[in-house]
Amino acid sequence: MFNLEPPKEKLTVFFKDLLDKNPDKSLFKNQEQIKRLTELYGLDFIVNERACVDLYNKNIRTDGISITILEPHHNKMRVVHPPKNGELLVRKYSVEEHFKLMGFTDIKLNYGDFSYSQLGKMAANGWDINLVAKLYKHIFKQIEMI
Repeated sequence: MFNLEPPKEKLTVFFKDLLDKNPDKSLFKNQEQIKRLTELYGLDFIVNERACVDLYNKNIRTDGISITILEPHHNKMRVVHPPKNGELLVRKYSVEEHFKLMGFTDIKLNYGDFSYSQLGKMAANGWDINLVAKLYKHIFKQIEMI
């Protein structure tokens, strides 16, 4: 019997592992913007470790997993950091984080003259290369047995 679902694997890399160590300050929302996000989505942005904010589902992921990578114009993905000096810290994903979450972790990408939005679209409209590799291996293994 042919099955498209590969065997389950235990996660060894989590959302926080793929985040930039020192994200650019321009990615962070100011306190007024964070206040507006709180009003719009009813979220408490106080966390103990960096986490994925899913504005679409009005949720902060505490399981270490990211939501599906979306194009920047959807404006529904954020990273929340533990508060610092009494201030909440919420930011956009960096371009590098977009690509790391899509499986490009060991290469240096040349972004050329593309804008943040264009690069975000490229990452979001792709397939996770690690997942695709696992699916193909699983499919070909079954075909070889036929």
